[in-house]
Amino acid sequence: MPQVTANEQTKPIALLSESIAALAGAIDSLGGAQAEAKARYLFWTASFVNHTAAGFLKLKELNFKASKLLVRPCLEALFNVCATINRGDFLFEEACAEWREENKYAAKDPSSRQEAEDALNQLKAYFGSCRSNEDIRKDRLFVSEVADHAGLAAIYNSAYRVYCQYTHGALRAAVGDLDELTDSRDTPYVTYVVLKLLRLLVEHCGAVCADLDALEKSLCTHFDSGAVEND
Repeated sequence: MPQVTANEQTKPIALLSESIAALAGAIDSLGGAQAEAKARYLFWTASFVNHTAAGFLKLKELNFKASKLLVRPCLEALFNVCATINRGDFLFEEACAEWREENKYAAKDPSSRQEAEDALNQLKAYFGSCRSNEDIRKDRLFVSEVADHAGLAAIYNSAYRVYCQYTHGALRAAVGDLDELTDSRDTPYVTYVVLKLLRLLVEHCGAVCADLDALEKSLCTHFDSGAVEND
């Protein structure tokens, strides 16, 4: 498979740039973080993805391979936010998973332990959960489960696994064996995530974006968005 030339990247990069600008405008149209928990999470995730995509774009324009390291966090953010929308209790599960992760590195003295327990109790009170702290401590939440809740298991089992190899510094990524497979896909994947977040902001938060349909149609001319989900 021949490598993708700079000229072949021009249109996908231009579309990503337009999509980033559209998502930024949609975020601004909301006038700040939303009151309801799921909408607020969607708002902040959209902001995170927009910043990450902007960083990807800059690296891609410079033809830096480091741009590939930013595809995975975009995909994972999409898994999280779609799972939040699809499953009522997912946001609490995700908050507990992050609590468990932070608790691994916290000091283990009695005062710090109590602070951690207090933080967990606050989470439970906020979400109205009656689950025991012991059960929450024993839980595990895997990315594969999140992708399944999101309805994006196909992406997890294909693109996500490939881009994880860049994140982990795997041998195939280090020697460039994955570059031909991914070079033509990096930008469309990030654009796909940006436009998915944009669509969710419009549908679930009331954000405004007059160009969304046109941008989604343009993505299909560069990279079949249906194929992305079933890649």
